[in-house]
Amino acid sequence: MHIAQSQTQLRFPAPVRLRVGDRFVFLPTVERAIEWLGTPGNDAVRGRLQEPLELFLAAQDSRSPSAVIAGYHAFMNGIIRERLVFQ
Repeated sequence: MHIAQSQTQLRFPAPVRLRVGDRFVFLPTVERAIEWLGTPGNDAVRGRLQEPLELFLAAQDSRSPSAVIAGYHAFMNGIIRERLVFQ
């Protein structure tokens, strides 16, 4: 998914840092998280993080700060549950 340069991206309250296998992933925005979840190699994770993905898509459509926060919290809870958070 490509985001137009002229469109302001929806920033997270704090960037998300993940460790997935031997890779480190840095997700500073809703758009980057949607892109990462949509990557073909992330099918299993995407299935388990469906709720945050849906909230991110809604936030992208509405541009609502409260939707960004709701998606961010759901995503953080999901990646903590999946043990993907890199401290």
